[in-house]
Amino acid sequence: MSSNLRLSQWGRYLGDVALTAAILDRLAMHAIRLEIDGPSYRQYVARQRAREQGREVEDEAAQD
Repeated sequence: MSSNLRLSQWGRYLGDVALTAAILDRLAMHAIRLEIDGPSYRQYVARQRAREQGREVEDEAAQD
């Protein structure tokens, strides 16, 4: 499972802080958590494909 939200933001996003804490507790119990900080490879590939097709992507959000 992956997300671009920090764990501290999930409660607000899902609307119930206590329920979110319980869900994350169970998910994280035996999980390996990797926090990656850097440029998005998916966005890089999308820009490369756009260039190959002869168009430029102006807004990174347009690549989602």
